[in-house]
Amino acid sequence: TDVKSHIYIFESPEQWQQFQAFGKLEPWTGGIHSQGSLFIQRNPKYKFSGNLLGHEIVHLIVHRLYSDGIPCWLNEGLAQYISKAAYASYQRARGYISKPHSEAIATEDLIALPTLTALTLPPTDRVTTFYDESERLVRFLVSTDKPDFLALLDALGRHQPFEIALPRAYVGTFPDFSVLEQKFREYAAKDFGTTLQQADDE
Repeated sequence: TDVKSHIYIFESPEQWQQFQAFGKLEPWTGGIHSQGSLFIQRNPKYKFSGNLLGHEIVHLIVHRLYSDGIPCWLNEGLAQYISKAAYASYQRARGYISKPHSEAIATEDLIALPTLTALTLPPTDRVTTFYDESERLVRFLVSTDKPDFLALLDALGRHQPFEIALPRAYVGTFPDFSVLEQKFREYAAKDFGTTLQQADDE
């Protein structure tokens, strides 16, 4: 597309809070992508620390590739997955020992996959779990087979139902939803409650 993207940067908490109120955003939002434009806040003292900027840029790129949108879990999970990896790479280039951090989730706290994949917005009462689980699911699918994941992404970007797109993309690996859920639940909770939660596929 030839349409230019616009990035709006808010350099004070007060400006961002006014924008949040005007846009009726959730109080936890630190940035937002909307129709090809980015709206982000930053602390001038720390420039763009963390993966916020990278997260929103992933949304921007996904929007250019799939202008009609992709499922919420995939959009947020992919943005978290890529931006965490990119920020860790940025840190390593500056001499730090850094790997992307993937949050393990207690089995009893997991959102059931049929519910997770049907959500159109992050649930306000389980925001952290939603983002962590979405990132963890993307990481699991990528580590299982990256070409298959790209095929799944493209199918979901073309609005194929997840339960149909999954076995077509991951032929023989996930013949149905229940197999994915069983294997993912084990992966999602791996190393929960320990310090061994760094991503193992970077």
